[in-house]
Amino acid sequence: MLSILRFIVIVGAIFYYSPVRQQGEGTAALEALFTPKASAPAAPPPSTAPEGPGHLETVWKALPDSAKQAVVDKILTSSGLPVADAAKPADTLKPEDRALAAPKPRT
Repeated sequence: MLSILRFIVIVGAIFYYSPVRQQGEGTAALEALFTPKASAPAAPPPSTAPEGPGHLETVWKALPDSAKQAVVDKILTSSGLPVADAAKPADTLKPEDRALAAPKPRT
């Protein structure tokens, strides 16, 4: 019973101190947050960015080969896909490790 009352008090405190409640009562404050303001003009598109799909390609071609390889390696390691040219797991045992142990004499 005490845990139920504690839950009700905590939830009530959260709603009481909520910034939405302080702006206005009910759903009017929520609607005010999500509706765009009519008085603010839309931001113009930046004029420095060239238009068209070729911008990324020209940046890629401008990169040195070492930077291109670093980008590809980073993408492959973060994507979780297996790398095709990765070294295959090798056996670390030496031939003498594989040899059977000499039998112990019974005493």
